[in-house]
Amino acid sequence: YINENDKQITEIKPSIGLLVRLKILSLRSNNIHTLPIEITKLDPNTLTKVDMSNNPVWKQLSWEQNNIQRFPLILLQFIELETLILHGNYIKTIPNDIYKLKGLQVLDLSNNSIVSSGLPKSILKLTALHENQGLNIRNNPISSKLTLNGIKTSDTGTCLNVLLYSLQSSLKELDLSN
Repeated sequence: YINENDKQITEIKPSIGLLVRLKILSLRSNNIHTLPIEITKLDPNTLTKVDMSNNPVWKQLSWEQNNIQRFPLILLQFIELETLILHGNYIKTIPNDIYKLKGLQVLDLSNNSIVSSGLPKSILKLTALHENQGLNIRNNPISSKLTLNGIKTSDTGTCLNVLLYSLQSSLKELDLSN
């Protein structure tokens, strides 16, 4: 359990990744702007609560070109996240729980390894992301072939608008079948 609220903390050391049994990480009201990539080593099944509210990193995080292989599940606890930049990594799939980041306005997943079935339909629930046309999935295997199974007929228009903007002219095959 780490509870260091209102302590003027400006950084988290990479050694945070060694605390694999950490259950609660509370660093509210500090001045943390970035997170070490080692924080992704914390077990999302053990770490039940993360609270870094009133820190710049709680709303905006950039982990570009960090050799990330999997979407960092710890980020699903950053419920006030507005901007997430994961450009230039090796991420293949986005978790279904991405919809929990309701305030997300910018999600840059460009230049990753996202495959055609790696984008969940739950991403359509992120209305702020779509209103801002903030989804960037260019330069991924998904850029030319995309499968989103089970899209409701009522969501098809939204889906197409999002994808056409996100992929621009690179999409060659789109499967929305049930």
